[in-house]
Amino acid sequence: MKCALCLEREANKKNTHYLSDGIIRKCLNIGGTNERERGYYFDISNGNPFVEFNFQRIDAENLEKALGRAPTDEELENARQIPFSVDYVFCSVCEDLFTEFEGGFSSKILPKLREANLEEIEFLDLEETSLLRMFFYIQIWRNSICEHIFDLNKQVQ
Repeated sequence: MKCALCLEREANKKNTHYLSDGIIRKCLNIGGTNERERGYYFDISNGNPFVEFNFQRIDAENLEKALGRAPTDEELENARQIPFSVDYVFCSVCEDLFTEFEGGFSSKILPKLREANLEEIEFLDLEETSLLRMFFYIQIWRNSICEHIFDLNKQVQ
């Protein structure tokens, strides 16, 4: 299969996060830690009237405490799946390009927004507008490629 971005090289990357892992990791993890794949997450969907709960790499004591019971075999199997990631959709060269923009966003823009009081702010005036725009374009585009329910017009893609 060819890379979804360049359409030239072989899509050789496994476990590619299509939502920027460095940003979502702290949201998903217990206590906001920066460890990979360690926490709880919930799926809320229009197609399902229930909130679906899942977890990753949680020790048995904390997991049973959170659930109020021992996990089922199905829950343990679901926990082995890595959320927001895909295999063999992008090549390593294009993945490095994504990482470059995501790293720039994380180092240059995110610190200006995290823990800042934005209540009275109506407009953000950031010098790095190209980087900001590219970061959000990457998030939208990769989701449209990787999540079939997120459908963008092919011309827009």
